[in-house]
Amino acid sequence: MELPPFAFRPVKTSVVTASSRSMIHLEGVRYSVPCDWARLALVAHVAATEVEIVGPDGSAKHPRLRRGQSSIDYRHYLKELARKPQALRSVGQELVAALGEPFTIAWELLGRLHGPKEGARAFAQILRFLQDHGHEFTAKRIEQALDLGEPILIALRPEASAGPEPIIEIPAAFAGITVETAAIGDFDRLLEVAS
Repeated sequence: MELPPFAFRPVKTSVVTASSRSMIHLEGVRYSVPCDWARLALVAHVAATEVEIVGPDGSAKHPRLRRGQSSIDYRHYLKELARKPQALRSVGQELVAALGEPFTIAWELLGRLHGPKEGARAFAQILRFLQDHGHEFTAKRIEQALDLGEPILIALRPEASAGPEPIIEIPAAFAGITVETAAIGDFDRLLEVAS
């Protein structure tokens, strides 16, 4: 017989619903999914060593675990952790380990400079930037800041417009008028005359 037009995928497929905490329960195991998928119906593909959960805008992969275990990828919770820096304090080490370099260096540096509480608040701003600009761009900006000795949060500020300054056209009726600048002493004189 001829081979089918598509490759056989040795997985067990089922439909699951994410909880309000962005977790799915599958074969007695809890797996995390992106927080935007909370309460949504998702498709899970269970293979021999991996579980793939497919959602509306991508997929989340985990190693397949035994009943009673949990696999939580804190990168799925960036949006929530960016809003709750104190929650970030409790899972920061696991999160930065998953994000990799230079995020681990930034986490340690901010904690050393500002203390654990304020360091977590500062790192939450990095997570907001990460959500808006992606992993690669954010990592590049952090690396540049570390190389230059620049504060990380300043390096993540929005770029100024690189284009020329806009030209403001002055109406013809005002073109010949010259406005002189004032000096502080002029105001003192005006106040004396007024009183």
